Amino acid sequence: MAVFDDTQPWEDKLLLYPHQINWEKNLPVPTKADPERVEIAQEEPLRQECRHFIGCMSNGTQPITDGQEGLKVLKILNASQASLNDNGRIVKLGSGAETSLDAQTNFTTASDRSSVRHAEA
Repeated sequence: MAVFDDTQPWEDKLLLYPHQINWEKNLPVPTKADPERVEIAQEEPLRQECRHFIGCMSNGTQPITDGQEGLKVLKILNASQASLNDNGRIVKLGSGAETSLDAQTNFTTASDRSSVRHAEA
């Protein structure tokens, strides 16, 4: 599980929790793990994006993420919002190879971290 918290000091903004699920007697047994820090350059993300975009325009190179990728992200965000609005219902995004994902919300909040609802797959 990855957690991004922009309120934390830079070195703790992005943490990976390598939790595991092991099966014992046909029952899932979660094993929590300590977080691992992900090193990221301490730089303004929007400035990096703008630099990359200008470089692509100047050199005629393909950007890391293009308009098609942006459209996929918007579809996922819209489906995630629909799922959130409907108590975590799975929202189908499509049947094509590029959209063969389902969106389902599984949020925790700072005020109630014990209320995580896990969806059945």
